[in-house]
Amino acid sequence: MEDINQTLNDIIIKYELDVYYPNFQKRLQAEKIMGDFFRGKKGRIAFIASFASDFYHIRHFVRDGLQGEYFLCERTHDYTKSYEEAFAVQKLADVDWNQYDEIMVVSLEGASFLKHWLRAHAIRYTFLYDLFERNGVVFDKEWDSILPDPAMEWWTYYDGDPPKQNYIVMELLEQLYEYQAAKEPADQRLHLHKVYFLALYIRDFILAAKCAAQLEEIATPQAESWKEIEALLAKIREKLQSSEKKDIMVLWTDALPYEDIARISFLKNKMTEGICFDNIFTVCPFTNPTFKALLCGKMPVDDDTYSIKTITEENSPVYQVLKAHGYDIRIVGDWLTVRPQESSSLCHIPYEPATLGLWDLWRNLIGSDKPVFCIVHNLQESHSPFLSPAVSDSDMDKAHLRFERSCGWLSEQYDWYLPSLSKKMLKFYLTDHGKGLYKNRFHTYLVVEGEGIAPRRITDLCSFVDFHRLLAQLLQYHTVNENELRRQYVEVQDLDTYNAGTAARLIAEKAAIDPSFFGYHGLVTDEYIYLHFTDGREWFVRRGSKAPEPNLFGSYICDANAIEPFREIIRQKEAKAPSFEQKLKYSRYVHTIFDRAKTHNLKKKALLDDWLRQYPPGSVLIRTGGDYALRLYGLLSAEVRKTIGGFVDIDHNCMGAGLGFPVYTEIKEIPADTRAILLAGRETIMAQLRAEAAAAKGNFDILDPYAFLAAHGIVCRHGAGDFEPEEEDYDVGFPFAEVAY
Repeated sequence: MEDINQTLNDIIIKYELDVYYPNFQKRLQAEKIMGDFFRGKKGRIAFIASFASDFYHIRHFVRDGLQGEYFLCERTHDYTKSYEEAFAVQKLADVDWNQYDEIMVVSLEGASFLKHWLRAHAIRYTFLYDLFERNGVVFDKEWDSILPDPAMEWWTYYDGDPPKQNYIVMELLEQLYEYQAAKEPADQRLHLHKVYFLALYIRDFILAAKCAAQLEEIATPQAESWKEIEALLAKIREKLQSSEKKDIMVLWTDALPYEDIARISFLKNKMTEGICFDNIFTVCPFTNPTFKALLCGKMPVDDDTYSIKTITEENSPVYQVLKAHGYDIRIVGDWLTVRPQESSSLCHIPYEPATLGLWDLWRNLIGSDKPVFCIVHNLQESHSPFLSPAVSDSDMDKAHLRFERSCGWLSEQYDWYLPSLSKKMLKFYLTDHGKGLYKNRFHTYLVVEGEGIAPRRITDLCSFVDFHRLLAQLLQYHTVNENELRRQYVEVQDLDTYNAGTAARLIAEKAAIDPSFFGYHGLVTDEYIYLHFTDGREWFVRRGSKAPEPNLFGSYICDANAIEPFREIIRQKEAKAPSFEQKLKYSRYVHTIFDRAKTHNLKKKALLDDWLRQYPPGSVLIRTGGDYALRLYGLLSAEVRKTIGGFVDIDHNCMGAGLGFPVYTEIKEIPADTRAILLAGRETIMAQLRAEAAAAKGNFDILDPYAFLAAHGIVCRHGAGDFEPEEEDYDVGFPFAEVAY
């Protein structure tokens, strides 16, 4: 069968559906130019960029014996710097450029600065955009973007990731909102045409079908295109459903904890249609360590998976099992550790609609005569920033509503795409981690579905490091033997945050230290979670309890009589763990700051405890119920936490609800015996909370922790529940000259 992606793009171009997005065809031309340029090249090539996102697509073309190395020279944002220091080009000075067969500058923004440095040092290079122009394609913005509003990169800053990502779904939403708001028929047709193209661009055929029906009603020429698309989709479905291959799919829905699986009804239903692992845990609650745990069967700290740069048959028992059974491997997503031959031939970026991955799943299954093992990683909907075509204009600034809408949209798309797959396929549905800090981040889910696999629930404690054993069982015996997967406990672990730029920014900006900065060794059992942090703190809680998340104000131990066996196991693990001395070079400075700041932060804790101790148990409500509220709740002593009776928040399912407390959406709903409302929010919304409190009517006190602490000589620059060093604590001699940040 022809390449379904090419066929669909040809239909789009044939009917001029892209007329309002001229960069669409230019982008396709650019991809062909790069494919032709790199095809057949051998040796080493150096890529230089000013934005990390400019590497996303470039990496895709480095295949077939070509070795790419990547040098990021970010903008410094320090306008006192000289011309040669405006971008972090200093790192280029110590490189032996003679070792490369080709040197290429791939960024448009900042290219003048990068090229200036290369010319000054007599280094020959190719500029990517010159390559395009030599082939007749001229760009006035990044080649891989069709967004008319580059400010949409705000979503990347919001989520704390490298800027310049292509949030195409934001353009679709903008045109949807404009269509809904339009009064004139001509304006309605204009925006409807745009929505139709964008729906096809992201492969959302549910929305495209709705647009096509409306286009047909107003007799536009574009309506005819849908007949060809429907015929293509019918042909694809027939090909997929008639396949006799024993393909394998791993559908990876990011950041969806076990507790939230019901939000995606498609996945909830799968829990009763296949073998469901109800008690399976990841080894580290982040995406990349989980990916390596699944494929390599190794622990992040004890086995140092941070040093695994590329996954191969030598380090991956999953690859070994698959190769032994004759499978081709295709990974759909932006994975830096995947070899070109295992990465899908369509390029993917971290934040893109899930439908692009599902479409590529179809494409990879159809395009191979051999059985295919395909991982599809979906991120944008279930993971912050929670974006999808289902988000309404009024939802835009409400993360919890974006999450709800996007989970619903994702469920609809799964239900549209996945029933077309062959019943002979083996299908895995899983996530990598949950949300929050630790309580709900380790507990994941895994469902296995396939021909001849009887539905059942496995409640035994299991770990993702045993995924290769599960896969081998299914391929060899077509069933699951939980006895070989059962564990007495699951190990969990992580390193301190070791990124040099992160440490530099924290110190330069005098930011609060986040609890997630510190690494740990830990254990999960059927009853408990135990973490021992690198600064010495312990966190020992019963699973499912209302215990607070770990904080930097001290240890939390729910049962002193039960903790010792956990301590003994972890002591032995830590004694054998690698030192990571060089890797943790810059994090040591943060440890020093933390040690210096303990005294005055413990004073803050004592003041807040004394302040709230006057109130009866359950008589204080916290407004709001998000992250800042939970941090404030968590620093209180066990005795004083008894005064808290619930939260006031617009979201019934806010983080406070996860502690088992009632959540009231309005102050007028609160119980009559409420004695006080404690304001807890980031500083940017405190003015709103104070105004709201001033207007509230009731026989209760309004408690402003910022004002209270300021009256006692403690100024909170961040959240009242944050662990905040004082300015002099940051004076630790950090080597800023060594770090670009």
